[in-house]
Amino acid sequence: MADETSLQNRIIICIPVFDDWDCAIELLPRIDNVFSGMIYRPEILFVDDGSTQPPPKEIALRLERITKVGVLRLIRNVGHQRAIAIGLAHIYENVPCRAVVVMDGDGEDSPDHIPRLIERLEAGNFGQIVFAKRSRRTEGVLFKVLYWLYRWAHYALTNTKIRVGNFSIIPYELLPDVTSTAEVWNHYAASVFKAKLPIDMVPLERSRRLHGKSKMNLPALVTHGLSAMSVFSDIVGARLLVASVMAGVVLLLTTSVVLSMQFFAGLAIPGWTTAGLGILMLLVLQLFVIALFFAFATLQRRSAIDSFSRKQCLQFVRCYEELRSKT
Repeated sequence: MADETSLQNRIIICIPVFDDWDCAIELLPRIDNVFSGMIYRPEILFVDDGSTQPPPKEIALRLERITKVGVLRLIRNVGHQRAIAIGLAHIYENVPCRAVVVMDGDGEDSPDHIPRLIERLEAGNFGQIVFAKRSRRTEGVLFKVLYWLYRWAHYALTNTKIRVGNFSIIPYELLPDVTSTAEVWNHYAASVFKAKLPIDMVPLERSRRLHGKSKMNLPALVTHGLSAMSVFSDIVGARLLVASVMAGVVLLLTTSVVLSMQFFAGLAIPGWTTAGLGILMLLVLQLFVIALFFAFATLQRRSAIDSFSRKQCLQFVRCYEELRSKT
C-alpha cells in the first residue's frame, strides 16, 4: 500500500484504446514530458477495449516521469464510453490516488493541456471535476455541421448544454459518485452533468489524430449522440410528451378555425385542406402515443437503477497486465 505522501502525488491517466497502439506509442512520451518539473507522478492505465492486437512491448520504454504503465484487458469490445466506465471502476476499487485524468488515446486530447486541467483542479481545492471545453474543432465542414445539428437537438430535447468530451480530471474523492451513477455505463460526460456533480470547465482546442483515420464514422457518431441523450431519457420523454400535447392543441385550434370559416362564414375551403388536417391529426396522435409510451418506459427503468454497481463493470475485465513498474 502506498503511503500518504505518494498518494497525494499519484495521478492515474485512464486511456481507452481499441487497436490505436501506434498513437499510444507516440502519446506516452508526450505525457511523460509534460509532467517534467511537476510534483505529480503519473501512472498510465490503458483500457484495452477488445483490441485485435496486443500492445507492442516498446510502448513503455524510455519514460522518465511515468512510474507505471498497465493494460486492463476486457473480455470483449464494449465501446468507448463503457470502457471508460470500467476503467474508472477498476481505479476506484484497486488504485487509490489523488486524481484521475480521462483522455482519448488518439492524440486529439493533447497531453500539453493536462497541466491546465490540473491547475484548475488545484484552484478549486480538488472539489470539482474539470472538463476541457472545446473552443475550436479541427474536423471537416461536414462533421462540424452534423455536430452543430446534434448540439441543437440535444439542447432542444434535454435542456442541457454539453460542449465537452471525455478529456477531464476527476478528484479521487468524487470518483465513487461518478462510478455509482448508472448512466455512466452509457456516456461518461453526460452522466456527470445529469448527476449534477460539481464541475468546472477550461476552454481548450481539440488537436489532430497522431496516426491513421478516426473510427468515428457517421453510424458511430449517431450512436454516440444517442447514448448521450439517453442519459436524459426522462427529460426527453417529458419534453416529447409536452410537445405532442402542444402540437395537438395547435392543430385542434387550426381545425376549428378552418371549419368555422367553411360552415359559418361560407368561405370555400379546398378539399385537400381537410384531408391534410386529418393526416396531421393522425401524426400528432401517433407522436403523443409514442411519447407517452417512452415516458412510462423511462420511469419504469428508473426502478432498476439501484441494481447497478461497480462490480457489474468489473465483470468485463479479463486481466490486468503491467508493462512497466518503476519504484
